[in-house]
Amino acid sequence: MTMNIKILTFSQAPNYGALLQCYALSKVLKDMNHNVELVNIPFDYMNSFNYKIRKVLLFGFINKFHDHYLPKSVTLNDLDFEATYIVGSDQVWNVTITNESYLKYFFDFLPNDTKRISYAASFGTDQWPFKDKSNKIKELLNKFSSIGVREAEGVKICNENFDVNAE
Repeated sequence: MTMNIKILTFSQAPNYGALLQCYALSKVLKDMNHNVELVNIPFDYMNSFNYKIRKVLLFGFINKFHDHYLPKSVTLNDLDFEATYIVGSDQVWNVTITNESYLKYFFDFLPNDTKRISYAASFGTDQWPFKDKSNKIKELLNKFSSIGVREAEGVKICNENFDVNAE
């Protein structure tokens, strides 16, 4: 059965690892005959000096890679809420990276009945220092049908801070 799948990850990052993991996940899903698109959400890091320098240095590579290997991107204004949404695999739950956009990576913009999955999502830490953000994240994680995290520490963070089971 073919599904429409939207992937939320760091697909715009000037980072080889981020681009390659995005490619790998989208390729596997396409090879399974699913329709795949990326969800493009800019975040604060994109305005940093480091990001801008890396983007200039890697501009040609990033554009060619996107054009040839990655699925088309959609914005928050062009979403299909009948699709299945996957977040990951990268440090998508690292609040120090996503800053003010962190709730978007827990799908706060999706209607309650939209299917959501995390695949190898990472908090980028072995401890959860953001206790003030825990209640809202717990509420959002309880809407996921499956939670897969990258590290054993992520399983512990999910269990101890959000009362959800992760694998």
